[in-house]
Amino acid sequence: MRAQADHARAVLDAIPQRTVIRAALDVADATRPYIVFDIVRATDARTFFMRREANASIGRLFVRDGDSGEGRMVFDPATLDSEGLTHAISWSYPSPSGRRVVVGVAANGAEDAEFHVLDVDSGQRLEGPIPRSWLGIVTWVDDDHLLLGRMRETATGEPKEAAWLDSQTWLHRIGTPIEDDVHVFGTRSAQVPEELPAEDFVGVMHRDGEPYALGLGVGARAHFSAWTLPAADLGKPDARWTRLFGDDAQNQYGGDVRDGQLYVVSTRDPNGEIVRYDLASGERRVLRPAGDRPIESLGVARDALYFRERDGVYSQLKRISFDGSGEVAIAFPRRGTPMPSGSSYTNPLLDGALVVLDAWTVPGTDFLVHADRRTTSPGLLAPVTGIDLAQVHARDLVATSHDGVKVPLTLLHYGALAPAGEQRVLLTGYGAYGMTFDPGFSPQWIGLMQQGIAFANCHVRGGGEFGNAWHEGGRLGTKANTWKDLIACAEALRDQGITVPGRLVGMGTSAGGITISNAVIERPELFAAAINDVGVSDVLRSLSASANGPNHYAENGDIRTAEGAGFARAASGYDKIVAGRAYPPWLVIHGINDPRVDVWQSNKFTARMQAAGDAPVLYRLDYASGHGMGSSADARKDYAADIAAFAIANTAGDTGP
Repeated sequence: MRAQADHARAVLDAIPQRTVIRAALDVADATRPYIVFDIVRATDARTFFMRREANASIGRLFVRDGDSGEGRMVFDPATLDSEGLTHAISWSYPSPSGRRVVVGVAANGAEDAEFHVLDVDSGQRLEGPIPRSWLGIVTWVDDDHLLLGRMRETATGEPKEAAWLDSQTWLHRIGTPIEDDVHVFGTRSAQVPEELPAEDFVGVMHRDGEPYALGLGVGARAHFSAWTLPAADLGKPDARWTRLFGDDAQNQYGGDVRDGQLYVVSTRDPNGEIVRYDLASGERRVLRPAGDRPIESLGVARDALYFRERDGVYSQLKRISFDGSGEVAIAFPRRGTPMPSGSSYTNPLLDGALVVLDAWTVPGTDFLVHADRRTTSPGLLAPVTGIDLAQVHARDLVATSHDGVKVPLTLLHYGALAPAGEQRVLLTGYGAYGMTFDPGFSPQWIGLMQQGIAFANCHVRGGGEFGNAWHEGGRLGTKANTWKDLIACAEALRDQGITVPGRLVGMGTSAGGITISNAVIERPELFAAAINDVGVSDVLRSLSASANGPNHYAENGDIRTAEGAGFARAASGYDKIVAGRAYPPWLVIHGINDPRVDVWQSNKFTARMQAAGDAPVLYRLDYASGHGMGSSADARKDYAADIAAFAIANTAGDTGP
C-alpha cells in the first residue's frame, strides 16, 4: 500500500500543470476573507456557526450575539493537535439557552468523534473527551442534560463490525462521570421489541417540557422507525416504549416534535406527504397531501412548518400552518435554491427559518425567513471578490437513458466553451440513498474551471431529484439504471458537441464508486480516464465484510437472501473487470482512516484493474485522511489539484472521435 501511494505521489507531482493548479486553488480560496458554514440558531439572539479563514487549514466554532458583527471564537480544534494528528470539528449542537455547546471532534478525517461540552461565555471545557459518539446523534433535554446515541465498546477479540451493532442511547448529566449515565433506549431496553434491528443506530428526541420522548431507529436508508414513551418514564429500567411506526410507514428521517406532535414527511405516495402523529394516541393525520412536485425535507418552527418542494435539480421553500392550511411559497430577492444552513433550517423553539440561498453561478446568501414571511439577511456569509461572475456559466442539459427516461445533466464552465475536440470535461454521478446534487457556488471549482476543465454532473437515478420514485429507480434490482444514466450523460456530452471521449474523464465518490466503476467497465471507449474516489466497487463483499455492511442492506441488497445477494453482485463493478480488455487510466483515491468505505475496497479494485491490462492505475492513498469529512482545507486543495492534474494529463493526446 505504501509503495502504491509513493508511486502515485511521484507521478502526480511530476505532472507539469499540478503546481499551477495548486497555486490557483490558493488564489481561489482567498477570494473570500473567510468561509462560514453549519449555521445554527440557538436563540433569537445567539447564533453559532463554523468559520474558516481564507487559506487556513481548519474551521473553528464561532458564536454571534445579536444581529450584526463577525462574532467570536468558541472553540479551536487545533488546541487538541499533536504530532501527526490534525483535529477537525465533525458536528456541534448548542443547548436550548445557547449557554453551552457540545462539540464532536475527530483526528485525521477518521470521523470517530470524541465529544466535548463547553461553556460558551467563559470558554471553559466542562467535559470531554468522551468517546464513541461519532455519529452525532445528540439531543439537549435542557442545559444540564444530554441524550447521547453512542456506539458500543467492543471487547478484546471481537470483530470490528461489532462496534457498529447495538448502539444505545444514554441520558447524561453535565458534570457527572459517563459511567453514571442512565440507559434510555436501544436493544437493551426491556420493552423495545425485536423489530429494532441491531444494525440500526438509535437516538432519542426529547426537550424539556415535551410530554413524550421519541425513540428512533435509523440507518443508511430513506426511512426510520419510531417508538414513544411518556417523558416521566425516561430512564426507568421498566420503561414501556410503544411502537409508533416502522419502515412500512415510509417516513423520511427528519422533521421534529412540537407540543406532543411529530411532524414528518411520508413517501407512501412517491412525491411525499406531510403527516402529523399524535405521540399520545399514535393517530396519524395527513396535513398536506402529495402534489405534482416531490417534498424533500421538512422543518418545524415555533410559528409554522417549512418544507422544500423539489423541481428536478432545483427546489423551493414553502410554509404551511400546523393544521395544513395557508400554504404559501417564500419569495426571495433573487433566484436560487434555499438550502438548510446546517443540519436543519428551523428550531421548534424559534419562529422562522434560516436558509442559504444557493446557485451555481453566484455566491450564496444567508436569509432569515420571519413569521410574517419577510426575508432579511443576517450577513454571516462573506462576499466573494476577484471573480468575474459574468464568466461563470451553468447550463441545464438533458440526456436520454437506455430506457427512454430523461436524465438532468448540469454543465458548469468558466468563459466560453472550447471547441468540442478541445473541451475537457469532468463528469460525475452519485445516485444512492435518495441524495441530491444541489446547486452551490464554489470558488475552488471556479479555480479549476479557469484551468480549462468544465464540470458536468449527471443527476442519475438512485438520487432524489424527482422524489422517492427517482430513488427507487436506482436501488436494489433497478441499480443498473444508475450507471446506465451516467453512460447516457457521457453520450449526451459527445452527441451535443460539447466534448469527445478523448477529453472526457468520469468520476464517482463513495457510493458513486458503484456508478463510475460499472459505467467505465461497461463502456470504456467513452472515457479518456476515470477516477474512483473512496468508492464502493465490490458491493457484495462490502455487505458481508465491512463493519457497517448490514446498515446498507436496504440500499444495496440483503445478502442473507438469494435475491439480495444477486442485487449486490450485479452492482459490483469489481466482479466485472475482464483481463485483457482495454480500460482507460484510473486514479483511485482513498484515506486510510475511512470509517464509511473500507480501504480494502480500493486495494482490491486497484490490484485487479492493474492486473487486467496495460493502462496505468494510480493509487492515491492518504495516511492522514478518511472519507473526506474532517479533512483540512490544504488536504482538500491537494486532493482537487491531483484530480485536475490527472484529468489534464490523460486528456492531452488524440482527441478524435
